[in-house]
Amino acid sequence: MSTPFDDMVNAYLQALSSPEPNLAIAPISSQAPAEDAPCCLICAPHPDDESLVGGLALRMRHQEAWRVVNLSITLGSQTDRRQARWHEAQAACNYLGFDLASPLGIQAHAFENITLQAFEAQSPHWLNCVANLAIQLQVFKPRMIIVPHAMDGHTTHCATYHLLMQALPLAKLTESCHLLLSEYWNTQLSPRLMLALSPTEVGQMMTATAMHTGEVMRNPYHRSLPAWLIDGARRGAERVGLPGQAATGMTMAALYGWLIWDGSLREGPKALVKIGDTMPDFLSSTYPPN
Repeated sequence: MSTPFDDMVNAYLQALSSPEPNLAIAPISSQAPAEDAPCCLICAPHPDDESLVGGLALRMRHQEAWRVVNLSITLGSQTDRRQARWHEAQAACNYLGFDLASPLGIQAHAFENITLQAFEAQSPHWLNCVANLAIQLQVFKPRMIIVPHAMDGHTTHCATYHLLMQALPLAKLTESCHLLLSEYWNTQLSPRLMLALSPTEVGQMMTATAMHTGEVMRNPYHRSLPAWLIDGARRGAERVGLPGQAATGMTMAALYGWLIWDGSLREGPKALVKIGDTMPDFLSSTYPPN
C-alpha cells in the first residue's frame, strides 16, 4: 500500500545512491588568516572528525577569520593505514582552510591507545600524552577548543575529552578558553549552542569527509551527514531552546555543549545562531574589542 510520503522517501534513497562526484576541486578560500588571528583548536579523536563535526570551525575560519588547527589526536587503530590517514586529513584540511598538526609535534605521528581504559588506569603512557597535549595548548594558545563530549559513545572520543580536561590545568593558559563539545557517536543531553548550517556549508563538510577516501570506501558515511544535521535541528529546538518550543526555522544544525575554562570550568551561555545571525560575542571576528 502506498503512502503520501513514498516520493519523499524514494527521493532520499535516490540521493544516497547517486554517483560520487569528482573531488578534484580548489580549496574553499585562498586567503590565509592573519598572523594574530584567534585560534580554534579541534581535538580530533580520528582523522575525519574535523570534517564531521567542524561546522562551527568552518564558520569561524571563513566568516570570522579565525585560524583553525586540526590536532589529530590519533591516526586510528589500523597501523597500516596511519600514513594514509594523515595524508587524507591533510587533503581535507587543505580544502577546508585548516592547519593540520600532530599532538607530538611530529608530522604524521599521533598518540596511541587513547581509550577510556587508559584514562582510568592513569598509566605513564597516558600521563605522557596529557603532558604532550598541554605543550600543544601552550603552542597554539587557543581561544576555542572543539572536543567530543564526555559520553560521545566511542572510547577514543570519550577519552579525548578526558585527555583535554587533564591537560588544561597543566597548560596554564593566560586567557579564557571556550570549550565547544561536539557530538557524533552519541548525542548529548544538554547542548548549549545550536548553529544553523547552510546547504553550502554542509556540502563542504561532506566534501572534506569524502576526502578521507580509505574510510568512506568501507562505509560512505559522508552521505548521511545531512540527515544527522537535520536531526540536530529537531533536537536543538527543544534541547537548546525550551521543551515544547516550535521549530526554529533551521533545517540543518550542529549542536555543541559549551564550557568556559579560565582556571576552572563553568558553563557557557545558551545560543541559537541562525544563518545570517551575528555570532555570540566571543565568536566574533572583533573579539576581544579594541
